[in-house]
Amino acid sequence: MTIYKKSMKQASEHRDRTRKDINTMDHLGVLREKVGHLRTEIARIQELSQQYRSRHWNGGEAQVEQGKRQERLQGIQQELSQIANLSGTTHSARKMKEKLRPRPHLIRNAQAA
Repeated sequence: MTIYKKSMKQASEHRDRTRKDINTMDHLGVLREKVGHLRTEIARIQELSQQYRSRHWNGGEAQVEQGKRQERLQGIQQELSQIANLSGTTHSARKMKEKLRPRPHLIRNAQAA
C-alpha cells in the first residue's frame, strides 16, 4: 500500500468516526477536531508533493499519485468551504435571534431630565 493510500484510508476512517461522534459531542469540538485532522492531512500531502518535486520523479505511478494528491487537496478545500459556510449560518442565526429578541422599553423619568 502506498503512503498516499494509507493517508486516504486514515482520512476516510476519521470521517467515519467524526460522523458517528457528531451526535454525542458538541458541534464546535467536532469542527475543531475535523479542521485539525485536515491540517495534518494537508501537511502530509505537502510533504509528499515536495518529495515528488525534489526527486524529479518522472514515472507514471508517481504522476498518478501526484494527481491523486491534487484531487484530495481540492476535496479538502471543499470541506473547509462547507465548514466556513456552517460558521456563517451560525452567525446569521445568532443575528436573527438577536433581532427578534424582545427589547425592554425604556421609560424616561421626567424628573431626571
